[in-house]
Amino acid sequence: MLDSNLGLNLGLLASLVPAGALALALYQYRINSLNTQRQHRREQAVEAANEMEGFRDGAAATALKIIDYEDVPIGVGTGPTQRTVTLDREQLILALEIHSDRAKRLNLHDWAHVEKGELFSDTERAVRDIFDTLLVRLERIEALIRARVIGQRDFGDLFSYWLKLLAEQPREEDMKLTHFGNRRRRQLWRYIREYEYNGVIRLFQIYDRAAPIGTDPDNAFHYKSQTGRSSESGP
Repeated sequence: MLDSNLGLNLGLLASLVPAGALALALYQYRINSLNTQRQHRREQAVEAANEMEGFRDGAAATALKIIDYEDVPIGVGTGPTQRTVTLDREQLILALEIHSDRAKRLNLHDWAHVEKGELFSDTERAVRDIFDTLLVRLERIEALIRARVIGQRDFGDLFSYWLKLLAEQPREEDMKLTHFGNRRRRQLWRYIREYEYNGVIRLFQIYDRAAPIGTDPDNAFHYKSQTGRSSESGP
């Protein structure tokens, strides 16, 4: 598309340069514009590919493994003191506990002045770091969808399994994926809302699987029915 300023000054240009030269200049401008657009699309495609690649390894991939499987080994600590801990479902629920909930459980009345390291173990802090990485990456995906760098439908297709498994408000088609149980899923969404990962909320809203930002977590969360259990039970 021609620049608006070029269009406004077209008459002046025509009076100053021969018609052939003007046509050549307009043609070159058009070619440069198309090349710029192509380069921009290539850069967007690379950025989108890099974001999706981030789910294949690293902390974000570890978080997805924890969600999808039980008893996942994770590294805790760094250097010579690093050790491997196998995480189970109860440890995950505790690790994603909200500060205020942990303080109440420990009967800490002045918990706002307590350091995070005093509330959570090193294993729990490692788990929180892993999930923070996943949530930040999902927020970046949402921003790229809004910027039309990543297509809404494309991401929905590629991430369909996880959208169904993690949904705060599952659709009918999501109900068969229950192995990430209600208690863990509820704790994760409480964590998302308490610590204002609003991009994650907006991302799941795009696919009709989350309540609006600002909704009370208890009202926002919908349970999945599980065979042989009540809809409010489950790991």
